[in-house]
This record gives sequence, structure tokens and C-alpha cells, in this order.
Amino acid sequence: MVQLMRHLIAILLLLVVAACGEQPDAAQLRRDVEARLRSAFPDQALALESVERQGRMETLDGGRVVHFKAELRVVRPTDLGQWGGPNAQLLAGVLGAGRSGITGLTQGGNAAGDTLTVFGTVPYRREGNGWAAAAVPGPVDTTVEGPPGQQTPAERLLASLGETLRAAPAHTAPSGDAIVAQELEIARRNIEARFARLTAGYPLAAGPPGGAYARLATALAADAQARGVRMVVLPTAGSVENLTLLRDSRVSLAFAQADVAALAVAGRGPFAEVGPNPEIRALMALFPEQLHIVVRADDPAQGIGDLAGRRVATGLAGSGSRVTAAEALAAAGVHVEDPADARTLDPRASLAALAARRVDAVMLVGAAPFPPVVEAFGAAPLRLLPVDAALADRVRGAGLVALPIPAGAYAGQPGAVPALAVAALLVTEANLTEAEARRIGEAVLGRVSDAAPGRHSAREREPLALMVTAATAARGIPIPLHPAAEALIRAERR
Repeated sequence: MVQLMRHLIAILLLLVVAACGEQPDAAQLRRDVEARLRSAFPDQALALESVERQGRMETLDGGRVVHFKAELRVVRPTDLGQWGGPNAQLLAGVLGAGRSGITGLTQGGNAAGDTLTVFGTVPYRREGNGWAAAAVPGPVDTTVEGPPGQQTPAERLLASLGETLRAAPAHTAPSGDAIVAQELEIARRNIEARFARLTAGYPLAAGPPGGAYARLATALAADAQARGVRMVVLPTAGSVENLTLLRDSRVSLAFAQADVAALAVAGRGPFAEVGPNPEIRALMALFPEQLHIVVRADDPAQGIGDLAGRRVATGLAGSGSRVTAAEALAAAGVHVEDPADARTLDPRASLAALAARRVDAVMLVGAAPFPPVVEAFGAAPLRLLPVDAALADRVRGAGLVALPIPAGAYAGQPGAVPALAVAALLVTEANLTEAEARRIGEAVLGRVSDAAPGRHSAREREPLALMVTAATAARGIPIPLHPAAEALIRAERR
């Protein structure tokens, strides 16, 4: 019996040892999470307090995906909504956190001593007898009535208008009557349109499901709803389709790259056939999207000028990426070969073509860390080409700004890479009334208070939403502002 027990214990020990070897241990997980955090936040503004496994380990392509919960302490006041620097988008990307994967974020900056909780993932692959961390895909009406017998404000205004018309001098007719009739007709249409939008909501053309535009639109719509403004988020193909829907009056609001919006106003590029749309107006800039110029690690190119005459995938036909890439290449005076088959490749497919040496470079627009680029850097040795300051100066008028891709955004990227970026804008048309535009803008810029009971907390935010602030709301906008936008931005900044 004793001998049998010894055999059973020996077997159990072997099973335990074998099981331990089938996944990274707790110490390795902590080291890898710490290393990823330090790569993105080398100033050590965030300190790792604890890491613990969560749920079951997944098997993926022969490797392992470990889910974890990490507690981070804010060491010094830190704004995780800054453009181009270490921010919540970068934190979510390097730690594999989804759109609801970080709690404790505060709009406008976190104070020293705050705690952030991150629910993230680290994929691992076999390396000899152990495990090595692999690349992490990035994230992803009230009615108010007055006392009985009192006129409402609208009734008082109508009564006052009637008195004004009755008191009008006789010599104003008939030209004066025509002016009054025109103004009243405009007011009637505006009132009817506002009633319709109040009931049905403001259709907002966002982007592909799961993409940055769709995620941010959903988050901002939740904020706006808590302030009494209903936005109906519509999935679309992106900027070009969004601006077409806006022109056709099928939506009231749209997300669009700033440079693509400028082309729509001018009637150039993908809008050449339909002509200019001078009615487009910007409400605010939302967040920046960097232009990624990706080459293989062994490529001799050191800058955009070295791509002359080579095969470059610049994005899907009709995409915003393609517009931005064309502007950057034109400003640099660089002509590249544009393979016809590359125009049908989405970001992941074009990066796969780069790794397979079917193209020499890929140009993509996305908020860093951009998930397709994260995944590509984890699968093949790639690097980013920097953009010099002189080129950034030449494209400023097109709606592009100089903005680095932050250090640690991608595997093997130890430092920030100078880059161009285009602002994602919230746009509408000039016929949206000033009162409506201001109300929408206030709902987007004015975050719901943490203390507001039963409401979407500003501390549990989509990382991109932290970058939507009054301080950056006018940045990188190359098209006319809506009349309400300038006053709104000034008021929010005070």
C-alpha cells in the first residue's frame, strides 16, 4: 500500500511539473508586463503594483495567451489623453487591454496616487524549453412646464413677434413682407428639423465595426446620451463614405480625416465627380491618426525619399490612408510604383504582402499603436521610417501635423519615431443650427462627472476618448468651423 502511494505521489508530481511547463509562470508574467510598461512609459510615471492571472489560459496557433489583472499606481500627475505621447491608447496597446480593459482613467489627467486597473493579455510562443512573450494586438428628454396660466418662452416669443409685425411701418410692404416671410420660413424649417432630430436622434456616420471611429463614436454617444443628446451611431466604410452620406443629408454628423474633409470641401480627389461641398463645417478635432511608413527591417531605406520608384502599398482604393499617403508623397516629390493588386488589400493584407516581399513598403493611417501594425511587427522583422520636420512644414496646409509615434508602440521600437498625423474630425453641415451644434459640442467635450449616479463614468473610458479635449479641439483643422464651434472651444477652455 505504501509503495502504491509513493507511485501515485510521484505521478502527481510529474503531472504538476509538466503542467507548469505548459505555461509561463507568475514570475515571468510579472517581468513581461513590467517590461512592456517600461517600454511605453520610460519616465516611470506608472508603477506596477501587482499582477495576477485571470480566467483560463487560451491556446492560439500553438502558443498561449495569458489573461491578467494588473494594478498600476500613478507616481506623478499624468495626462493619459495627450496627443503623440505616452497615453491611454498606448497603455491599452502594449498591455493588450480592450476598450473596457482599463479603469481609473480620469479625463484631463490622473493625480499622483491614483490607481489604474488593467485587464490585459500577453500572448506567448514556445522558445526552446521555455516561453517568450509575443506581440500584443492593440485595443481594440425632459419636459419642463411653467405654472398654470403662464405662457411658455416659445409662446411669449411668438406673441412678441406678432406685436413686431403689427407695429411694422407701412412702407416696409411688400419687400418687407418678403423678408419677414423668408426669415419665418427658415425658422419653421429649423424648428421642424430640430424636433425631428430631438425625437429620432442625430445619425452619426462612424466607421467599420470594431475600428477606432466606431469605438470612439460609441463612447461619445454614451456621454452625450447622459446629457440629453441622442446620437445614433452608424457603421460605415470610413471617411469618404461618411462625407458622402453627409452631403446627401442622410446623416447629421460624421467622423472624417481632416485631409479627406478638405478634399470634400474643394471637390477634389475621391470627390472630383460630385464637385465641391462648401457646406461642410468642423465641430472639433477628436484625436490624431499617425501615418505609418513601414518597411522590412533589412531594407536600406532611411526616409520617404528612399522609396522613389519602388513598390508601395498606399491603402485601399477610396480609403483615407490612400489620400494621406498621396499627400505626403507629393509633398516629398517622390513618385512610387502603385501596384494595382495592392489597391485591393486591407491593412493586414498589405502588411502580409510586405513581409512576403511582394511590396517594398506600406503606408497606413491609424492611431498608434495601430492593431494591424502591432500584429505585423510581432510576426516579421519590420521597422518604421521617420518623417523629417521640413516635410511636416510642407503638408501643414493640407491638414497634416507633425506628431511622433510614441516609443514602445511596436516591438523593437525603443524610441519615438517622427511622423505625420491627421486629425480625426467631428463634422456636420452649415445648416445645423448654432444652438444644436453648441449642445452637441458641449455634450462631447463636457464629460459626465464621476459623481453622477447611474451614469457612464469618466473614469471608465475608451482610451481614445481621453484625447477629446477643448485644448486640442481646434488642432489640425483645414476646413471652416461651424459658427458655434469657435465660441464653444473658447468657453470650454476657460
